[in-house]
Amino acid sequence: MMEHNPKYEPHACARCDSLHTCTGTYHCWCNRVEIPENVRDYVMACFDGCLCPDCIEELKRTII
Repeated sequence: MMEHNPKYEPHACARCDSLHTCTGTYHCWCNRVEIPENVRDYVMACFDGCLCPDCIEELKRTII
C-alpha cells in the first residue's frame, strides 16, 4: 500500500488562494516552465508559499 504523502494534495496559492498541486520536488510543474530570475526573486521576497501556474504566468507578464 502506498504511503500517504501530503505533498501531493492540493495547496492554496499564496497569492490568489486557488488550489494547485506542489510536490516540492524536481517533478513539480514549476520545474517544467521557465521562470525568470526576477520573478523568482519577487515570489521569494513577497510570499511564504508556492504560487499557482496562473499567478506565475501573470507575474511573468507584469514584472519587468
